[in-house]
Amino acid sequence: MADAIAEARKTLEVRLTELRAEVKAIERALKALPSAVQLRDGSKGSTKGQTSKSGSRSGSGRQRSGRRAEQVLTELKKDSKASASTIAEELGMSASHVHGVFRSLEKRGKIKKTKQGRVPQA
Repeated sequence: MADAIAEARKTLEVRLTELRAEVKAIERALKALPSAVQLRDGSKGSTKGQTSKSGSRSGSGRQRSGRRAEQVLTELKKDSKASASTIAEELGMSASHVHGVFRSLEKRGKIKKTKQGRVPQA
């Protein structure tokens, strides 16, 4: 019995040493990451949820590119009866996000909600 406990202790100590080394490697990798994120358009943005010196959330005043809206609009042009969940699955986003895009497109007059679905407007 004492041998089994000693063996278990040794195994746990070895694993703990391995984990400590892994934690150090992860901390080094984290430290090496830049604090600002390079965006596709070449500008720098901060990570979501951080606040600026004024205390406002970053990204709150950003100009939106509309990529997702254009993708959703393209899907609706293919099939105006497509549901939010179908479009979400096709584009790899959540259905609630697609509903938000629908609302935005409706406000901008890009689509119109009908009984048959959402119809793209000219």
